[in-house]
Amino acid sequence: MALEFYHSLHSKESLAVRSFIEEHDLWHRIIDQDVDASPSSRERLFELTGKVETPCLVVDHLPIFKQEEIIEWFR
Repeated sequence: MALEFYHSLHSKESLAVRSFIEEHDLWHRIIDQDVDASPSSRERLFELTGKVETPCLVVDHLPIFKQEEIIEWFR
């Protein structure tokens, strides 16, 4: 299962999901995609979803956008 987490350090929701991932030691399962630091991550997110909205967890090419939905998916 491929997991990609697209986030921005300027997004409170992204920061909340990052905190959850760190607290539950999940980074080893996830490809970290910082749209602020990496233009290619930003472009990839747009190609996958047609928009650049963070946070976004992509699970096997299917995006999940909302903070609560992403955290619930991990639970």
